[in-house]
Parts: sequence; structure tokens; C-alpha cells
Amino acid sequence: MNLKTVIISAGLVACASGASAFNWQPVVTRPNPSQDVTQAWQAESIIFYCNDPAEVTATDVMPVWIDEDGNEIKAVSGQQNPNGWDTHEFSYDFDFSAFRSNGEYILSFPEGVLVTPDGDKSAPVQIPYSFDIPELAAAMFDDFRILSLSPDLNEPQGIWDEQEIRINTNHNDAIGLTMLTVKDLTDNETILISSNFATGRTPGNSSEIAWTIGGVARKFYQEHDYQAEIVFYNGKDQRGENGEMTPVVARAYYNFTGKVEGYRYSQAELLSVTPEPGVFTITKPEEAVFVYTFSQPVTVYKAETPLGSAGITVYPDNCLSSNDDKTVWTLDLSTNPFMLSQDASVIINIYARDLDGSQLRGNSGSETNACYQFGWTCELGAVSLQVTTPPEGETLDELTFVTVKSADGKAMEWSWSGEAYIVNILNERIGTLVYESSSDRAEVEVTFTTWRTPDGVEEPIHLVDEGSYAVVFDHGCFIQGQQYDARVSHSLISQFQISGALAGPGPNPSEQETFLYTESSIADGATVEELSEFYLIFPEEVALAAYYADVVNASDSEPAGKADLELDMEDWNRINVKLQTPLKESGTYKVVIPARTIGTPAFCESDAKQGICNPEIILTFMVDPAQGGTAQIAAESNETIHDISGRHVAAPADKLPKGIYIIGEKKVIVR
Repeated sequence: MNLKTVIISAGLVACASGASAFNWQPVVTRPNPSQDVTQAWQAESIIFYCNDPAEVTATDVMPVWIDEDGNEIKAVSGQQNPNGWDTHEFSYDFDFSAFRSNGEYILSFPEGVLVTPDGDKSAPVQIPYSFDIPELAAAMFDDFRILSLSPDLNEPQGIWDEQEIRINTNHNDAIGLTMLTVKDLTDNETILISSNFATGRTPGNSSEIAWTIGGVARKFYQEHDYQAEIVFYNGKDQRGENGEMTPVVARAYYNFTGKVEGYRYSQAELLSVTPEPGVFTITKPEEAVFVYTFSQPVTVYKAETPLGSAGITVYPDNCLSSNDDKTVWTLDLSTNPFMLSQDASVIINIYARDLDGSQLRGNSGSETNACYQFGWTCELGAVSLQVTTPPEGETLDELTFVTVKSADGKAMEWSWSGEAYIVNILNERIGTLVYESSSDRAEVEVTFTTWRTPDGVEEPIHLVDEGSYAVVFDHGCFIQGQQYDARVSHSLISQFQISGALAGPGPNPSEQETFLYTESSIADGATVEELSEFYLIFPEEVALAAYYADVVNASDSEPAGKADLELDMEDWNRINVKLQTPLKESGTYKVVIPARTIGTPAFCESDAKQGICNPEIILTFMVDPAQGGTAQIAAESNETIHDISGRHVAAPADKLPKGIYIIGEKKVIVR
């Protein structure tokens, strides 16, 4: 019985005897379904799906590759839902240096790789594969030996700065390319890949193999373990006829520790940054204020913006301040000259120590110790735009072109890095402006006469339907200047209206505003202890053209707040009305839903040309903390009423005390 048979049989026994194990079949997308692994990445990273059962969660149990000799290579990390959209997808990574030879392999999923919400574990599953990876090809020489190696990778290493590598083997004349890879096993990170191929060494040259590793200095820290892999290739050609790597002469592996004293890291963490990086756009100087919240008191001793090859801008100490306990730090760049000049993405690194002097562990690597954040889009130094057609706030009968210029009157050209488009009042894009210039020369005014519809059709701009619209320009649509003097354009939203005079007669409002609710969870005129939310039921599916209602005092019509209107995701005939600030003080209040706010889908999707909508809806409620709690419930007289225990209630629907009731087939809460 061979290895494969033994493993599969053992898996079947475990599955049968484990009462808590469920049978499943992984749908493996990597390695490919042919089950022939011919590339390194297929073995290093596996991806599979578990579609049945529907709900499972990954555990700490890792999949394992098993070679012909029974050696196990366990995954070093795993992730459920790696792409953020499918919880049925799982990925696992392996250390490729652990694979030493080609041949037959088993991809083994031990019992308990996955678990259901009920605690049932996945049964073991094994899938056979065949490895034929060029990097794992058999060595050319059985007697290959490394005679000398400098530095000695069996010893702890310190700092490599312009480090010279010298290797002497008993088959130097067969080696044309030598590749050195160093991994930080503690951080599971490859920190160095270097080779001697560029030195011009050719096959047949039996001299010592030597090259210098340049670039940044590399530190090997005391707390870290490292592995060096040296691969010797024959090197007659860098690649074979089919693109495969040249034959491997031999491999060698070395494990060593670091000897550079590492940082004494703090346990403090950066919890949050406000505004959130990557989301917020800085359009005004006063918005260039960043708040950093930490898990414990710290001292932020430096803040900077890296500028790539151009260097670093370090912000003055007076830009930084903290609260009394030093857990919240503020970086105020509202008057900083560098920040005020920016017109692109701004990245900020901050450096912090706790009150014991221990450095916070950075999230950009231990070399810098910076608490790196993704950037904010900054428009403080950007070119301001002005739409001349259609004029801001004006009402037109029709729109056939859009013209824009810079506020400073200087010429600009299309950058091809942003989009310009027109949206309706619901912020739905109705057309993307198409740049039509036949030359790349800068223009004082840029005119668009064509747009691309949501269906992808390019056609002349023609907008005559009544409504409110806006022209939107993304950040960086235009550019002024050349190379280092270049400035990009500000984002812009310019609103306008179309009268509808050329669109022909529209629906008669008196015929359209007929959409009325049939039921309210709190009846109009009810007395309640507190008014925070209620819902309205309509006779058919509803949609929203706006999302807010007004709340006023009934006595003087003075504003008392706002209410949010929300579609109910479980009942498409229902609108939830939620007061932004609950009403708790005694008084009589009106919730006013403006006309043409709620309608049928046809009304909202056709910009009010079809379907029906609501007239103005006004519901009056009395708030009385002392006498409330007997809210009247709108219910048909023939509906039966039961309490939550199923007992029949004889009281009329509008006189029920506090509690939960079943009226007809619906659950109703009387507050």
C-alpha cells in the first residue's frame, strides 16, 4: 500500500468515527484542477471554496502538503474571505523553501480546518497532486559541495552594508547564475533577493563566485530568526526555450539569528485617525487637522511627509499637541506652508514612544518605526475651477454643452486622470463628459459637447428634462504648467436647474400625488410617552425621491428636528420614519413629509414622469411622559388581537396598554 492509499484510508476512518465531523468537498481553484503543479506560486498559495455547508469559519488548523517520504509542510498563514466579498473562499500560504524535490504530493485538509456555527468540525480530505516545478528539479551533481562561504551563514549576522558575498564550490565551472534569498522567519517576510548574474560570470569559469550586495543597509535583529537560501543555476541561458528557469546545479540552506540589538517596542497602539485616511478630501486649510488616538499615553515626537526621491518634509514641533493624559494627539497643519501648497495625495508618518521611552511598533516596518497611514487627497494648492456653462445656480431650458475654466484665468489641459460628469438630484450619473480636443495644447476654456450615457453610448449633450442637476469634476481632471511646476485642478460640484419648458407637458401633480399610506404603526393623533420612530405601510412597493421629513411644534410651527426616511429591506411596501433626535418633552408635534417624497419605483426611476407619489403627509402626535403608553394602533376592526403569549385580547386596537401584540398577522409594539 503506497503513501497516498494510507493517507486517504486514514482520512475516511477519521470521518466515520468522528461524530462531530461533517463531510465536505473543497473546490480548489489553486492549484489548478489538472492537479499538476508546475509553478512555484501554485504550491506557495492555495485557494479553495467550501460551498456546503453554507456557514463555516476557518480555525487554527492548517492544511498540509505531504511529499512522497511522508514529510509534512504546514501552511504558515491563512485567511477567510481574502478578497472581502465571499465568506466561502479560503486562502493559505506556505513557505516555498520547505519544498525540496519534485514528485507526488498530497494536499491534506486535517479534521477541523473549518467549523460550523454549531461546533461541527470538517472531516479530513486529501487530494493528490504531481509536482514538476523547475525550481525543484533534481540537482546536476550528487557530489556538489560548498567549500567556503563568506560571510559564514551558520553564525549570527549583524548589519550588511555593501556586503560582499564570496562562495567557492567544487563545481564552480558549471555555475552561471547564483541567487541568494534571505527570509525573516519571525516576521514571515523576504528581506533580500540578490544574484551574481549581472557580474558577467559565464559557464566554464571555475573562479570563486563573488558579488557585492548594495543598496540600503540591512539589519539582522537579535529577536529574529532568519533563513538564507542559495540556488546555483547552470546559466547557459537565463531562461529556456519555454521560459522555464535554467537547470539547477544545487541548493543550500542556512539558518542564523540576528545580533543587532533591536528596538524595545511599546505595547501601545494607534487606535484611530480622524479624518479617516483614504476617504477624506482636504479642501479648506482648517480641514488639515489630524487627530490620533492611542491605547495608552504616548509622546509623538515627530511627524513627517515622505516625498519619494525628493526627500522628506518634517513638520515643526509646534504643530503637535495632546490632551492632558497624552492618549489623543493633534497634528494641526492648517497654517503650514508645505501643506497649503499641496494638490495631490498627502501621506503622513508619525513617530511615537510611550512614557517609558519604548518605541511604538510601526506599521511600515521596523526600519522606520513610523505609524504610517494611507494618504488624504489634498486640494489646498490645487487650481480652482469655474463652470461658465451652465452658470452656477442658473435655470436653463436646455443644456447642449459644458464649458469650464480655471478661476485664475490661466490655460489648462485635460490630464486624463479624472472624470467629469452630470448627476441628477438623486446623485445618479446621467452622462460622463467626453473630452474631444484634437490637440494636447492648453486652453483657457475647455468645452464639452458630447457625453457618454450610462449604457456606454456617446452622443451629443442634450438635457431638457425638468429637475435639479450638477456638473461634477473629479480632483485632478486638469493640469497647469509643466513637470515640476505642474498643478492639478480642484474637485468641483456646480449645480444648475433645467426648467422643463422644452420637454413638453409633464404629469399633472393633482393626478400624480395620490399615493397614500394604509397603515401607521403609531396612529395619527396618538399620545405617546416618547416619539422616536414609527413606520408607514403603503398599498404597493415604494421608493424614495428624498430621505428626510420635518418635525415641528404644532403650536407655532417652529422646527423641532428632522426625521430620516428609510426603505425597509424586509418589507418593500414599508417606509421607516426615524427621528434624528427623539422627542421626550411634553407637547404636540407634527411630522411633515413633503409632497413628492415617497412614490412608486416608476415615479422615482423616471424622474417623476411616470407613476404616482405622495401628497404632503402630516401626522400629529402628543408626547406626554406621564400619560403616554396607550398609543393608538391603526388596525381594521375585523382584525383579531392576541398578546405575545397567544391569548386573545378583547380591548379595541386603539386602547391597548403597553406591550407587544399580534394584530392580524403582524407584530405591533405599543409604547
